Amino acid sequence: PAERDRVLELLRKHGFVREHEVVFKRKDGTHYDASISLAPVTIGGQPCVLAMVQDITRRKAVERALQESETRFRALTEESYDVITMFGADGMLQYISPSVTRVLGYDPEELIGKPGLELIHPDDAEEAAALFAKSLAEPGTSVEMAHRLRHADGSYRTVQIAGRNLLDEPGVNAMVSNFRDVTNQRRAESELRESEAKYRTLFEQASFGIVQAAADGSFLTVNQALVQLLGYDTAEQVLALDPRTEVYADPKELDTLIPLYQQMGSVSTTEVKWKRKNGDVVTVRLSGRLVDVHDGTAGLLMMAEDVTHQRTLEEQLVQAQKMEAVGQLTAGIAHDFNNLLTAVLGRAELLAENLSPARPDLHDDVDQIREATVRGAEMVKKLLSFSRKEGLRFESIDLAHLCHETTSMLEVMMPESLTIITQAECERCYVRADRGAVQQMLINLATNALDAMPHGGTMTIAVEPVMAEGETPSAAERALICLSVSDTGIGMDEVTKEKIFDPFFTTKVVGEGTGLGLSMIYGMVKQHGGWIDVASALGQGTSVSLYFPACQPESPRPTPAAAQESRGGSETILVVEDNEPIRRVAARVLEGVGYEVRLASDGEEALAILENEGQKIDLVITDVVMPKLGGAELHQRALELGCNAPFIFTSGYSVVTHANLHENAHLTPLLNKPWSTEDLKRCVRETLDGHIPTATAY
Repeated sequence: PAERDRVLELLRKHGFVREHEVVFKRKDGTHYDASISLAPVTIGGQPCVLAMVQDITRRKAVERALQESETRFRALTEESYDVITMFGADGMLQYISPSVTRVLGYDPEELIGKPGLELIHPDDAEEAAALFAKSLAEPGTSVEMAHRLRHADGSYRTVQIAGRNLLDEPGVNAMVSNFRDVTNQRRAESELRESEAKYRTLFEQASFGIVQAAADGSFLTVNQALVQLLGYDTAEQVLALDPRTEVYADPKELDTLIPLYQQMGSVSTTEVKWKRKNGDVVTVRLSGRLVDVHDGTAGLLMMAEDVTHQRTLEEQLVQAQKMEAVGQLTAGIAHDFNNLLTAVLGRAELLAENLSPARPDLHDDVDQIREATVRGAEMVKKLLSFSRKEGLRFESIDLAHLCHETTSMLEVMMPESLTIITQAECERCYVRADRGAVQQMLINLATNALDAMPHGGTMTIAVEPVMAEGETPSAAERALICLSVSDTGIGMDEVTKEKIFDPFFTTKVVGEGTGLGLSMIYGMVKQHGGWIDVASALGQGTSVSLYFPACQPESPRPTPAAAQESRGGSETILVVEDNEPIRRVAARVLEGVGYEVRLASDGEEALAILENEGQKIDLVITDVVMPKLGGAELHQRALELGCNAPFIFTSGYSVVTHANLHENAHLTPLLNKPWSTEDLKRCVRETLDGHIPTATAY
């Protein structure tokens, strides 16, 4: 009824109605769309309305379908993440979806009617034009490409394009394409590739081994450093190994390692023993954590570092520290032993002076005691000369005599299966050297020779003068003294000979030898201005020759006559010694030749005497190392008190020199223990008479 009223209103208003759409109701109650046109007419004199009705139900259905299709198309194009475009055959943009604003910053109206290739980066334009031409030539064929398109701000965005030629499709008649911005995706892919390349470079070029292992410890991936660590040629060879039996020296270590990773998630440092291809066992420090290796399966990522050399150095350092401790202990024992020998030697000499000439047997006994004491003192000096810490002390020494002296000691040390031959009979074989250093070099060479002859053999120690050609025409020849040690042992090959001077290199089994012997000898002989030469061959023994520049013998210090040595005096002497037997021996010796003796058991007691009676004291004999106050400090304090009495230092330590004392001690004589009674009397008399202008060691 409402539509009828509306139609009549339009008729009254306009005088006609043309194709107005209304809904009619059928007899069965259903509705249909109709189009009605009205015009006024007169029939039989009566005004009437002529109506023409057309059923438009089908047309309306088509229109509604079209409208729905357009709505869906608009929703698809305007709300799509991708940008949708339509080109004509001429390449002009006929349509571009609103999403272009989000992707490229343009309004669609700015681009419609313009060539699409204008937005292509110049470097991509040629390829894009070729693909467009190909699509034109092949209707219905899909094409895909990635190009850079210019953004409204002037930058370029990388887009992935998919297009199709639908020019022949009715109702389309266009080249249809869509593209999406993949700039961030491509950047991420590039960064991922760079990251993977860096990881691969790090993985392959790392100086330490890297291994990715399954949960059971089997190797999945290894780098080249790990391949080299295990001594193989390729990663494939290592991956083919069974780690439990072919890598781990002890399979139990792997059984312990896997639960450790599983419980803790990571392990910072743990050390295991691995086997190399050649069978050598190396110490490897592992660090790593649990990782996903495949489809969420847990595995291990481990870093492996060969610390075998480091552990060897640490063990050698510990051994060196032990040897240093032994040396310090030996020095302390030697000090006490020298004190003991001093008392024994002094008592023996006092006893000899008071024996009746009618008892030659007792004189012989005393002489034996004295000789044994002197030999004991020499042995202590030789032992301590190898462990002293002071710098080298060069003097003119007879190398042949020193060789005989050292060989006599070696004969005691060497087994009966070894024969020692000495060839050192030259008369003028003097070199300027440190006596203890040369002895140490000789004993090291002899020890090496002994090790090279485990089943016995012959060792020859020789000293001979040689002439070496000089390095300049002005020194065509120069005199040298050669000290050589040769053996009939196993010898060395060329590879071993090239490494013998390397620190810590040794051919001995683990735990025997430090590998420092020849490197130390090399350094010492260089300090003496000489050089070392080694000749050896497998099965033919080894000969090591040390060359020292020859020198002239030094004139010995003149020894006073016996009468002068024994001459005493009436001066007052202060003896400062913490060892009572030595203190008593010294007092008896000095009082026996007329001196007045005052005694002190340490430096503080002696300082008190000097403070009260300093003007009466003519000479002070003091031990260097004492409790409370040492001899050097006592000397310094005495000088500060204004005491001008000369000092004589004594010590049972072989390492005590004037360099160890204070700066004012350089004119003070040093009387080493054990001293003889003649040494003591002569040193005292010469010091009191002012016959010692510089420091002298007795």
